[in-house]
Parts: sequence; structure tokens; C-alpha cells
Amino acid sequence: MSEEKQKNNHSLRGFTDLSILLGNLKKALGFAFKFSPSNIITLSFLAIATALVPYFQNGLFGKLIDSTIQYQNNQLALNDILTTVILLIAMTAIPNLISLLRNLVYTTFRFGLTQKLELHFWEKISTLDIATIERTEYQELYQKANERGFMSIYNFIGYTIDNLSNITGVVASFVILNFIDKTLLVYAFLGAVPVLYIQIKYGKNIFSFWDLNSNNRRVYLNRIYHFRNLIELTEIKLYQLSKKFLSEIKKHISLFNEELKDIEKGKFGLEIFSLGIFSVFLGMGVWRIVNLTLSGVMPIGQMLFAYTTFKGFTGELSEFFRKFGWIIEFSNYSGYWFKIDEMKPRIENNLSLKTVDFSGKPPRIEFKNVSFRYDNQVENYAIKNLSFTIETGEKIAIVGLSGAGKTTLIKLLCRVYDPETGYILIDGKDLRDINLESWQEQLGVLFQDYADYKFTVKEAIQMGNLKKEYDENKIIKAAKEAQANRFIENLPKKYNQLLWRGFEDGADLSKGEKQRMALARVLYRESPITILDEPTASVDALAEQEIFETLENLPKDRTVVLISHRFSTVKNADKILVIEHGKLIEQGTHQELVSENKKYAELYRVQAESYN
Repeated sequence: MSEEKQKNNHSLRGFTDLSILLGNLKKALGFAFKFSPSNIITLSFLAIATALVPYFQNGLFGKLIDSTIQYQNNQLALNDILTTVILLIAMTAIPNLISLLRNLVYTTFRFGLTQKLELHFWEKISTLDIATIERTEYQELYQKANERGFMSIYNFIGYTIDNLSNITGVVASFVILNFIDKTLLVYAFLGAVPVLYIQIKYGKNIFSFWDLNSNNRRVYLNRIYHFRNLIELTEIKLYQLSKKFLSEIKKHISLFNEELKDIEKGKFGLEIFSLGIFSVFLGMGVWRIVNLTLSGVMPIGQMLFAYTTFKGFTGELSEFFRKFGWIIEFSNYSGYWFKIDEMKPRIENNLSLKTVDFSGKPPRIEFKNVSFRYDNQVENYAIKNLSFTIETGEKIAIVGLSGAGKTTLIKLLCRVYDPETGYILIDGKDLRDINLESWQEQLGVLFQDYADYKFTVKEAIQMGNLKKEYDENKIIKAAKEAQANRFIENLPKKYNQLLWRGFEDGADLSKGEKQRMALARVLYRESPITILDEPTASVDALAEQEIFETLENLPKDRTVVLISHRFSTVKNADKILVIEHGKLIEQGTHQELVSENKKYAELYRVQAESYN
């Protein structure tokens, strides 16, 4: 779709649709009342008070002028003037007190709300499944939401509360001017209308600009990431890539800024025009007030009150329209977070389904005509009509070239995804009919990309199973089985060492050491089904051999599924599956597959010759 067509589509959407705005406002205020109801009520009360106090001040000052004139004409006692003066002094002090209170409440409200919103949305994201989070639609939505952060919701609420003050001022002015002269109402409204048009148009343009430029900003954020990440930055320096990346960053900043400038220039021109309209109707209103005074309809003090009320009405209405434009903009940004909050996982943890526990005996696993394809690859199947069986306690290996579908197969077994067609049977029961959480509790999984926890050594290993009662002996045992004890024993604080270079007493590990820590977590988990995707890709040959001996000697009450490109490490598996283009092309023991002299034998010979 062309950019012009996209913009047209965006202009057709109901950015200013009242139902969308009110829906978002209801959600935002719902969060605010849930997390800090007292602050919302207090701020609303103070906003109304802020709007009303100036009218009392102006009314009292106008009365003071008229009273002074009456006193000079011997028509009023001095005590009456003193009473008005005292009230005026009180009304002058009140706004300062209100301002101090608003600042205090807003400060606590801002910190409290944003922190609780942040926690709420992290909790929400934690409930989404990996299949949902990996989708392009989610990634784009999260990027857009994250760019403005949780402050977009706070600003949405804040501007709405502030606008309550303007609404109150408009209503108060309307009532007063309605008593003084209805013509002034017409002038004030006509003078403020252009501001509403500008703010709504500007809010739409800015939101469309951010929305349509999301891909441009994604590229920009990717390029600056290379200067923030030490590994990326090291390669940039060694390969002299700084100019290339800086050029990319400047290009995307320039594209972004030029379009933003055009929008701001257009807004500036419209604001000059609206200022002219405002001035014309302000002048007409003032002239109307002067004529009413000269004709004797209102006294001098009331003239002052009428002028300040008229000017206040125009100003409050203009400010209301201006903030309304911002409210629309922040409503749209907040809408991204609300969409995330409403998302449902594609694979839900149905608590009514059967729970399982295979700690005594691992289940029989059967893939039956399983096919699967990713959302963005509708023409290509990652897995196609895959059928095989893993018997109880069997040690199997999965081999094949990169991109063959091995990791996808594992993710299907972990129920990160569900098959498009076919079944995964666990002791004859469809995996989709088993409670998701209880199934995943039976798994110990190490993928090629693994977490690097910034905790102490023992805490990082314990992450493998926090439900298990802490047992330091088992932590040390898992570390030894993963060959991690070798470097742990050399750390200054050993198992109490903090693995975080960002702190003075912290330490950092090599890539191979991090992989052994990840493997230690899996082994500490002692799951009935252990799944390892290239578990020794970053370790030395001696450690690799010892690790595989540990895996081979795991008791028969543990099923092991191993993915490896190194054929020397899979020779002793009970069964080897050969995957190519998402299909199972061979299976058997090492000796059987070599004697069949097909794909496995060819790949094995190639690796063997390279060693020779």
C-alpha cells in the first residue's frame, strides 16, 4: 500500500470519534481509580476550585470599585468596603494554596500511577504466550506503545483533569455572561472555535505521523542499539563501521524531522490565522461592553467584571479546545496500551483441562501427521506431515541442516505453538487437552538463545525450578553435571558471586560459561522430559564430551531430546531423527542410518572427513 493511500486511510479513521475517545477515557480513569482513587478525587476538586476562584476575585474587585464610588458619593459605609477588601485578600491567597496542593498531589499521583501501570502491564505481558509475542502485529504494537511509555496514559488522565478546570470556567463564564449580555457569548464562542479545529487537525496529523513512521523509527532504534550494546560496538569499531551506522542514523533522523517540521509549519500558519480571528471577536466583545457601560446599563465595576468574564470565557474555551486536541492525541497513544491489555493469548492455559505429572515415568510422545507454518510464511510449511514416536525414557537426537525445522519441532512439543493440522499425543492424549502450565512443568528446555540472569551463581541456577525447595547440594550437583563448577570455583565468591559486571563486586562470564550455566539450570530442574537445542555450541571439546556423557547416563525415568549439528555427539542416542525441509526423511540408530547410506550417512562422512 502506498504512503499516500495509507495517509488517506488514516484520515478516514475516527481519530476524533467520540466513542473511541470516551472508551479510552473510561479505561484510563478505570486504572486511575483502581490505583489511586483519592488522588483523582482530590485533583478533580482542586481543578474545579482553580477555575472558580478567579471569578470570585474579579467579582469582588468589581464590587470594590463600585463600592468605592458609592462611598465617595456618601452612599455606602466604610465597613462595607473593608469587608469586601478582606474577602478579596482571602481570595487572592487561596489560588496559591491550591497551586501548592495540586503540585504535591500531582507529584505523588504521577510516580504512583506510572509505577503501578508499569507493573500492571508487565503482569499482563507475562500472561501472553510466546506465539502471540512473536507475532509482527504484537511487536509493532508494543513498539508504538513503548515509545511514549506509560506517561501517555498519565498525560491522558492529567490533561482530562486539567480540562475539568477549563470546563468549569466555561460553564461559570457562560452563566455570568448569560445574565450580563447574550451577545458576548456569541462573540466569545466564535473567537475560540478556530482553536478547536487546529488542535483536532494537529492531533490527527501528529498521531498519523507517528503511526505511519513506525517502521522508520524501528530501523533508527536498531541502528542506535549497535552503539549501546558492547558486543555490537566492539565489531563496529574493529570493522570501522561507525560512519555507516552514523550515516543511517542521520538519514532516519532527517527523514523524521523534515516531515515533523512540515506539520509544525502548517500548524503555525493556522495558529496565526486563529489568533487574528480571536482578536477580532475579542475587540467586538470589548466594544460591546464599553457601549453597555456608556449607555448606563452597567456600572464601572460591573464593566470590569464583564470584561474579565468575557476574556476568561474566551480564554477558557480556547484552552479547553487546545487541551482537547492533546487529549485526543494522548488517547490514541494510550490506546496502544489498552489494545495490549485486551489481548488474549493464542494458546491459553485452560485451568479446566487435565493436569499431568510424569515425575515417576515419562510419557510416550507421538507426533501424528503434524504440519505447521508461521504467520508470515503462509506458502511455506516449517513442518510438514511429521510423524514419529518417542518412547518412555528414550534418548533421541534430531539432526539436519539449518532451517530444516528442528527448533520449530521442539517449540511445538513445548506447545509454544499448536499444529495447524495433525496431533501431538501424550500417552495417547492430545496435547491441546492437557493443562498448559502443568505440561510445561514437565519440561526442562535449553534453546540456542538462552537467558543471562543477573543474579548470584546459586540464584541463577535455582531459576531452573523455583517451585523446588532450595537445596544447595543439588545446585552444586547440577553445576558439576554441566561442567560449570570448573569456572564457578575460580570466582572470588564462588556460588555467592554476583554475575553482573555493572556492579563493583560483580563478574562477567564468557559465552561458553553462560551456556554451561543455562545447562545447569535445566539439569537442576530434573524434569521428566529434557530438551536441549545445541546445548554445547559454545563450549570446548573436552567439556562437551563430559556433558554428553552426563546426558547419556541420565536415569531411564528421564526422556532426553537433543538437537545437535555435531554428529559425533549423537552417535549414542537410542534413536536419531533426520529432518529436511520440515519432513522426517530418516530415523534409526547411528549404525542403522550409516548402513542405509542416505542423507545421514552423507552428512556424517562430511563431518568425519573434516576432522581427519
